[in-house]
Amino acid sequence: MKPTLSNMIRTLVAERLNVPQASISLDEDFADLGLESLDAVILSGLLEEQIGRPVDPTLFIENRSISAVARAMSDDIQVDVNVD
Repeated sequence: MKPTLSNMIRTLVAERLNVPQASISLDEDFADLGLESLDAVILSGLLEEQIGRPVDPTLFIENRSISAVARAMSDDIQVDVNVD
């Protein structure tokens, strides 16, 4: 079974924040999680490594939740993962 794009992003966010994945809602605002612009750059780089495609850090700034980023990415790229 392929991982969903949302779950890939949630995993990266959880690792960045050093919290369990289950504690992060897909619709929770990144600011409420404590993420900042530097985190957006780091997360975009990590996600880029996983999917093998460029990921613009502004995706994490303009789309304020995991589900919003996944939706925006699914509109722009085809990756070998499912989108929730």
